[in-house]
Amino acid sequence: MLEFITENQGIFGAVFGTVATLITTHLLKSVGRVKVELLDIKLNYTKFDNRIGTSEPAQGILDAEEVKINFNIKCYNSSEVPRILDNLEVICYSDSKKPLFTGVLSDTGTHKSNGYFVRYDELFFINIPPKEGVLKSTHIIFKSKDDKKLNDIKSIKLKYKDKRIKNKRIVNYS
Repeated sequence: MLEFITENQGIFGAVFGTVATLITTHLLKSVGRVKVELLDIKLNYTKFDNRIGTSEPAQGILDAEEVKINFNIKCYNSSEVPRILDNLEVICYSDSKKPLFTGVLSDTGTHKSNGYFVRYDELFFINIPPKEGVLKSTHIIFKSKDDKKLNDIKSIKLKYKDKRIKNKRIVNYS
């Protein structure tokens, strides 16, 4: 048996070298991470106008019935495999670190109108191709009769799940 191994040493070395290279290449492709940023955050305070059935800008925060938060999500995937951000959720906090509002984003790029109503698709996940960036324009509307809650928004967090690592990450904006 030892004689057989020594005679075919070159063949075994080539096979083991090829297998080791394939395994190493596969592992190195998945090295990298997804970087996420929140850009151009704007809070628009509005109130509902019963005469025309739409929302209009509020005279002041005390007059507001809802807040529309517009922002862009900028993602970059530095690995060589596609990644996904799943279970996207926005959480607004006050100074006391107590969540004021929680909700699912709307994708502004999916604007649909029938003349009277405007509709947007909800944004539950973002697919990010390898070595590429994605910019998503989004918004979310929180309604409240309590104007103090609308005025108390101090920080906005984007909560998501990265399927590769299986844990939740939070991007903060204050």
